[in-house]
Amino acid sequence: MAIFGISTLFLLLSFHFYLNNKNPAVPPPIEEIPVLIVGFGFGASFVAMFAQLGGGIFTKAADVGADLVGKVEENIPEDDPRNPATIADLVGDNVGDCAGQCADLFESISAEILAAMILGGAMSN
Repeated sequence: MAIFGISTLFLLLSFHFYLNNKNPAVPPPIEEIPVLIVGFGFGASFVAMFAQLGGGIFTKAADVGADLVGKVEENIPEDDPRNPATIADLVGDNVGDCAGQCADLFESISAEILAAMILGGAMSN
């Protein structure tokens, strides 16, 4: 998704600069395009933060519910399969781990690709 999003934005901006080029003798400023799509990296960081928070909140809520119902009311161990809230707790752990990890990867890959593009554009001048 990171590569697809960055590639699509780069192609759209390249096409925009190509169409709006008033002087055909001067090529469009391709080295400036990565600076314009830095917002994609910020957006990826924003999405990663909310994916981690959402997974963590769901995990905490399910864990507290499982502990209250199982330990306090029914006097059974925390991860006992007789407690229906245990399933919600395990699903919450899975959501927190998977969504958080995938969001981190998306954010890291986006930032690294954009940083390499900006450095390459700066060195090409």
